[in-house]
Amino acid sequence: MVLAVSPRAGFTLNAHTLEAALDKIKKEALQVAKEITVKFIEIGRISPSNFPEVFSSIYNEVLATISDAPRSAVDTDTDIQPAND
Repeated sequence: MVLAVSPRAGFTLNAHTLEAALDKIKKEALQVAKEITVKFIEIGRISPSNFPEVFSSIYNEVLATISDAPRSAVDTDTDIQPAND
């Protein structure tokens, strides 16, 4: 399955590449959420006992922020190839 990124640009993105890019974004969001949560624990904003409740909301917010960022601001390292007409 091939998904067109931009018909005018003539670039395509296959489903595997798209899935890899999304996995990378989720992995980066997870890492950032963990770092933020650790900092909040260090400064006493949250306690380790309420980690599960707080972490999911932090992760969802980070993922939403990354997903809403302009594509040029997100380094996805995808393998985008020119379309073969």
